Amino acid sequence: LAAIENVSDIYSRSFTCRGKLSYGTGTVICHEEDGHGIISFEEAMSKSCNCAFAQISELVGKNALSKTAEKLGFNQNFYIDSIKTSASKFSLDGAKEAYKFTVPSLSTEEILY
Repeated sequence: LAAIENVSDIYSRSFTCRGKLSYGTGTVICHEEDGHGIISFEEAMSKSCNCAFAQISELVGKNALSKTAEKLGFNQNFYIDSIKTSASKFSLDGAKEAYKFTVPSLSTEEILY
């Protein structure tokens, strides 16, 4: 959603997946060990390509990612039948724009840029 709302040409862009993508001291691992090759935004979404997601998150930027997460209800409590739930958490505090942030949804490992 953040990419669709903040990257005007997201549908005409392509992304490269070789199975893993290194950023600084971290590595994004894709479930497709040999990679997906060059794929579109739609293909990245349908294939759940972690390497493309990392590249897309760089395009979007941490501020837009944070705003979208808040809009989707992260960092908020909800009530279900008068029972208060625990707040979900999404934070990019201390992250540098496009260089270092954690994206827990990309894999089971902590991913750092």
